[in-house]
Amino acid sequence: MPVFAELTSLSLLSVSSNQIHSIGPEILSGSDKLQELYLGNNNLPAVLQSGQHIFRRFPYLRKLHLHTNQIFNITPGVFSDLNLLEELHIGSNRISTLAPGTFAGLDALTNLFVDQNKLTTISSGVFQGLHTVENLQLNHNSIQTIDTDAFTGLKSLRSLWLHGNRLTSLSSLTFSKLPRPLQLRLSDPSSETDLPWNCSSLCWIKMEETRGIITWYSAGSEPQCGGGTPWDTFPCPFSGEKLWTPDEGDHSDVVHLRATITVTICYTSCLSQ
Repeated sequence: MPVFAELTSLSLLSVSSNQIHSIGPEILSGSDKLQELYLGNNNLPAVLQSGQHIFRRFPYLRKLHLHTNQIFNITPGVFSDLNLLEELHIGSNRISTLAPGTFAGLDALTNLFVDQNKLTTISSGVFQGLHTVENLQLNHNSIQTIDTDAFTGLKSLRSLWLHGNRLTSLSSLTFSKLPRPLQLRLSDPSSETDLPWNCSSLCWIKMEETRGIITWYSAGSEPQCGGGTPWDTFPCPFSGEKLWTPDEGDHSDVVHLRATITVTICYTSCLSQ
């Protein structure tokens, strides 16, 4: 018997922090107007696998929290009916892979939390179609590799968290499809697991930082360089560095930087010259 059958105007349902281990579509029958569903901190490892389809009956859902549920696999397209969803939390699970098409259909999504999982690679096409996402949190996984085209499609991104992974370098090409301005978080001063960054590979970030089109989430979010040199004083000579240029049709109110510019930026080491 549907538990909430008589609550036909129900818009918010929170059953977080229980011991729920399965949930079928009949349980939530009659709650078609649901806009916020909180299922975090239960035991629903298969809730996002093919054949579940429990979210199809919630066309007005805007917030979905599924964190801390031992989820290990997501069938691509499982969210395809949630085209009004704005916020999705799938952090603190056991997800090791995100396949292309995983988030297909999330046409209105603005906040995506995939933190504290077991991801090792971010592959091309994973975020394709997420044109409205502004905040993406991938921190505290085990990410070692990000494909060059991994962030293609994130046309509205404003904030990206990557701290707490196994990354030590980032290519400017990987970020070339992202809009600016962009707020980054690459380190966490309180974390004991952050690896030191190869800051020589991040000089393109320093150049964009000086232009004001890349900023940091907070003090300590900037990369912690190997060898102990503070990011602020890490020497970055630039000569022919390929710089970010907005894609055609991008109307961001930022300075257009051209790849042909040759710039040298020096800090304390140049004061005596």
